[in-house]
Amino acid sequence: RTSRDSAANSSSGNAMENKRVEDGGASSSSSSSETDGEVASAMVVRRLSQYQIAPPEPEHHATLRRASVLILLTQDLQILLTQRSMNLRSHPGEVSFPGGKQDDEDHGDDVRTALRETQEEVGLDLKLQSTTVTTTSNSMPHKAQDDSSDNVNNNNNNNNNNNHNGSIHAQLVCRLRTVESINHLCVTPIVVFTPNQSAESLSQRLNINPQEVQCAFWVPLHYFVKIQPVEQYDVQWSGEIFTYRRYSARVPRHLTTTSNSKAKPRNNKSAEQSDTHLPFDITGLTAHLAHDASNIAYPKHNKVKEKE
Repeated sequence: RTSRDSAANSSSGNAMENKRVEDGGASSSSSSSETDGEVASAMVVRRLSQYQIAPPEPEHHATLRRASVLILLTQDLQILLTQRSMNLRSHPGEVSFPGGKQDDEDHGDDVRTALRETQEEVGLDLKLQSTTVTTTSNSMPHKAQDDSSDNVNNNNNNNNNNNHNGSIHAQLVCRLRTVESINHLCVTPIVVFTPNQSAESLSQRLNINPQEVQCAFWVPLHYFVKIQPVEQYDVQWSGEIFTYRRYSARVPRHLTTTSNSKAKPRNNKSAEQSDTHLPFDITGLTAHLAHDASNIAYPKHNKVKEKE
């Protein structure tokens, strides 16, 4: 099935939501708005932390080579995405979450893989404050070691992309249901929350690895349930039915970072960039995982959409 007609009919709503993305998804800076934001982030993190994996993950996932991606959630409820380098052999120029294949040095730890890959790609040194994650009934390999972040630092002392601004305190929230990639990898999505860190503040700490990443940017988590995809249809893959979605996000320049330039605070933008934004197509596995996380975080909104 397709939803191209419904996507066209909701174009005005999509335009309004894209305008929010262009504005960074930020709310008023008043104290009441900040309080509301703290309550909202606490609710979202609680819902994600209580997530129970369903339906059970396919048994054959345990036989596949493992990979992890990091869904990094900020205090202002935005998630980090990257545009892959055009020099890569696999999916060049496509939008993805930070992440990659599990290496021997990860010792079978999915969380450690996600943290290591994130540091290698965008230079963020995340130090976990919690190791509580939702486990599954089918005993899929999964660990969350207290010293995961420290081990990553020790093994990457010579990495040119190490963050010289110090580690960033983060909370391990949960992992989502594993997904088999088009390259037949078992991909484990790891959700991490950075309290007291906004998308704009973390943008200043990104150190992009140009060999792997062309650009990093932020999109509000609620975007993926509040906006109708520009393209949507069901596909059968590896014995399961998935909904393919394609989102077209317009992201402000102050929330984008490239390998040759740091993101600039909103009030430091040049005059020629004051109203500009960059378009990104978010598709495939990345769109699927972003929608899943958003659906868990904002269940009430999704139910309303389904009834409509």
